[in-house]
Amino acid sequence: MPPRRKSCPTCKEPAHNFESDGAIECVPPKNAYVFGEVEIDPEYRAELYADYPEYTAKQIVESWMGNNPDFPGEEEFFASESESGSGSASEESGSGSEESGSESEESESGSGSWLE
Repeated sequence: MPPRRKSCPTCKEPAHNFESDGAIECVPPKNAYVFGEVEIDPEYRAELYADYPEYTAKQIVESWMGNNPDFPGEEEFFASESESGSGSASEESGSGSEESGSESEESESGSGSWLE
């Protein structure tokens, strides 16, 4: 396990354990792959981080689920990558509306952008 930061740069509270804390509005370090019950593939997380390093834990999980119009969900990311043979699937312009088959909850913000 990587060394923990002393404080969260987003909220200034003591550093979070994103595996168990409910710090969904904070920006996790790039080496965080587990958010509650969601485990994100390190390759997918690296590509998402490269394009969107400012994403909060909530935005990362929403993207993983396929609910980000600007970046494919993990399942679509790897399907696109295997179809193209190589290269980044982040260049794919899919709608990202497919479900990943997980039992993760949908965002229920209901108003405005998914990035709220």
